[in-house]
Amino acid sequence: IDNLLSIPRINGNASTVIPTDCDLTPPVNVGEPIYGTVKRNIYTVTYTFPGPGCYDVRYFDVARREDVLNMDNPGGTAFYVETRICIPNPIVGTNSTPVMLNDPLDEACTGKLWTHNPGGFDPDGDSLAYELRPSFQYEPEASIPPSPTNGYRFPDDPIFDSGPIEIDPLTGVITWD
Repeated sequence: IDNLLSIPRINGNASTVIPTDCDLTPPVNVGEPIYGTVKRNIYTVTYTFPGPGCYDVRYFDVARREDVLNMDNPGGTAFYVETRICIPNPIVGTNSTPVMLNDPLDEACTGKLWTHNPGGFDPDGDSLAYELRPSFQYEPEASIPPSPTNGYRFPDDPIFDSGPIEIDPLTGVITWD
């Protein structure tokens, strides 16, 4: 298993980090603002898989907001997402990865209905199924495997005195009242 631990962002304006006496940090792209403080970051890498099989592609970054309430130590816990890529035997045919067409903007307001439609689309026409899962963390350098974040609670946990959160398993529409 290969770990590519440093794939640079390719989009947004370049920002120069002020170097220390010993650090010659090059400028880095800072992503593109899309809404409020939310930005889109694009990372591109070319990788050759060894052959047919299923492979997990993981992204992590210790960049969560400190004020997240439904987990322990949010500011010190890595944000983590993954996808599984399955490469079929060429004799069987090809299969494309589903695409989420809508940005995952998550600005919910207290006391207001919030919905999100990921706009899932599969180029091959395969059916998609959705489910809510707990927030995960992953930090290979700290030997933390993919696992639910410490102290995670779904937003509708009774401790928060909040309304129900649910996901339509066929459309992926998330509703939190």
